[in-house]
Amino acid sequence: MENRTPTEASVWRVDFARELAAHYAVREGVRMIVLGGSVARGEADAYSDLDIIVYWDAIDREFIDAEPLRDLECRRAYTTGNDEFGLESYYFGPLKADFGHVTMDAWSELVDGVILKHEAEPGSMHSFEGFLASVPLHGEELVDEWKAKMREFPPELAVNMIRRHMRLYVPGYLEHQAYERGDKIAYYDGVSKMLRNILGIIAGLNRVYCATDEGRWAENLLSRMPIQPERTWERMCEILTTDGHRATAMLEELLVETLDLIERHMPDYDLTRPRMGRTLLVEACETRPPMEREPA
Repeated sequence: MENRTPTEASVWRVDFARELAAHYAVREGVRMIVLGGSVARGEADAYSDLDIIVYWDAIDREFIDAEPLRDLECRRAYTTGNDEFGLESYYFGPLKADFGHVTMDAWSELVDGVILKHEAEPGSMHSFEGFLASVPLHGEELVDEWKAKMREFPPELAVNMIRRHMRLYVPGYLEHQAYERGDKIAYYDGVSKMLRNILGIIAGLNRVYCATDEGRWAENLLSRMPIQPERTWERMCEILTTDGHRATAMLEELLVETLDLIERHMPDYDLTRPRMGRTLLVEACETRPPMEREPA
């Protein structure tokens, strides 16, 4: 992906986040603090929040319960947590700042689950994707060590990512059972699920950590993936804004091209069931089908 100049909204938000992080960095047991999200990627706009994660040897619940930023001009709207995880949400006027808290033991277990056990759970993918793109606010050397470990993308994880996203509607369901019946919620929900699954499959092919439950940054993700059908992002946008009959045909075409890429780049992956699924059409049934086979 080409290097982009950070937006003005990103630049001052990073500085602001660094000042806020200083209130936590002085506490004993704080090992790392990072800033994630669109601000860390340099893509923030006027609506972007701050996503800050604090990594502890042991979370200081007494410190957090006492509202660490109470002396600043802000309002804490929410706080929750336990011995391993926590969350605080502050509002500085219209700017929302979320502080996540996690122990180093819990973080290490999550990373090992992905790197060693090849777990492709959405929460883990979201954490990996965010951490690798994050801006260190405290403990930079340790952050760099973790990033180096996390960049070692296991081939088994790529297979599991593809397998996890191979949840595909059969042809005709979206067009006939949803769109033609006027069930717009089912139709658009189904199209979105299919697009997210295609994105997840492409991410697995490219060995890119990808949390498909949030599709807001799909264009950014796809810009980092050389293995993908032509004009994937543009076609996804067209599918979401086109008449349902044409859109479902375009969606099926994009999916088949994605399966072809799996066959080309991961020839050992068994595509028997996904290929068969493309032949299980949803069609109108006007008469009762026969129960017994006719004699040959």
